[in-house]
Amino acid sequence: MSHAAALAAGAADDRIAHCLIAETEALLADLGMPQRVSLDDDVEGELGLGSIECAELLLRLERALGMPHLERLLGSAHRLHDILTAIERRTDGPIASPLRRVPAVGIPSSSGPALVPREPPPPMRARSGSVLARAARAIRQRCLTLAAVPILVLGSVVVWAFCRRRDAAARVARTTARLAATVAGLRPRLEGLPLPERPAILISNHASWLDALILIAVCDRPITLTPKAALFGVPILGTVLRRLGYVPVERGTADLRIGSYQRMRDGAARGDLIHVFPEGTITPQTGVRPFRLGAFRLAAECRVPIVPIAIDGSRAALRDGEWWPTPGAIVVTVLEAIPTPPDDSPAQISAAREYARTLLARTVGEPLLSVASAVPAADRLPRQDRSARGVRTAAAHQ
Repeated sequence: MSHAAALAAGAADDRIAHCLIAETEALLADLGMPQRVSLDDDVEGELGLGSIECAELLLRLERALGMPHLERLLGSAHRLHDILTAIERRTDGPIASPLRRVPAVGIPSSSGPALVPREPPPPMRARSGSVLARAARAIRQRCLTLAAVPILVLGSVVVWAFCRRRDAAARVARTTARLAATVAGLRPRLEGLPLPERPAILISNHASWLDALILIAVCDRPITLTPKAALFGVPILGTVLRRLGYVPVERGTADLRIGSYQRMRDGAARGDLIHVFPEGTITPQTGVRPFRLGAFRLAAECRVPIVPIAIDGSRAALRDGEWWPTPGAIVVTVLEAIPTPPDDSPAQISAAREYARTLLARTVGEPLLSVASAVPAADRLPRQDRSARGVRTAAAHQ
């Protein structure tokens, strides 16, 4: 290849890379997740693009580059750079690309092919195709979500009718949650450290109504969730929650709250893994709300460690106020345990609370929200590398 042809090929590759990044950022903006991307980004893990979103991205690239049947080449692509590599291979063949190589008029064939840009497609056609693709994606996702509902109902009936022991009920619940999440297009996975074998207080950031379902699906051993006491009054569901050994949390008088607190203490004394959402509720705004002290006081009194579990991706899948989940990966990361405070003084408990909150916010890459106005109280915290299998030791907390 001559020097001029090499320069032309390099320019074409740069334009393809620019087009790939631009189309990916446009797709993320249309999905309500605007962000800057790079060729090293993982399509599923970092960008949160599921199979349906990837299909939409391929359609956009086909229109922008004039390259049909890209799905045949990109089935194993994991990063944007893999997609770029596959497209660059196609530019060497006779394809209808805006960057395709054809002999230039008046130039001898020995000088090699030249790059001839193709006119872009009509904007109205591309716009109508994009609208139809979004509509088809929305209809398909609603059908998948509706298909997951009878799975959850059937699993609840099985626990209610046949499971008298907690371990049997937990296995049915875990299988049901995994199947329902898969049908709905969610891809939960567990990362980080293994769950502790000894008693502990588990805490998580609370970003979506899907969080409890995701925890049930990924945890390989029973955990004791703490749902609202009102759910225990629902027919069948209340029995299912009791069979699973969950602890109802009362939010009424002080006596009722003390009763709930005592039941959690009893569970920790039996060796259970008690799970609490210290935020107490969810919010549509991105960020980690202030933590309540109850879980940390419980850990100090029972002399058990606090294990933070970060849930990343559930807010994007189903934000507060939405009804239909969006397909995508949800990563649950078990972080290193925070040692029990040396004493149960308010200062030590508050320090453990703030450390755990900051740690979870850093892991999921969300800001800390203030107490009153629920607006970001700090700049966005950088996402930590999940491949580290845990985070820094609790020595930073001492």
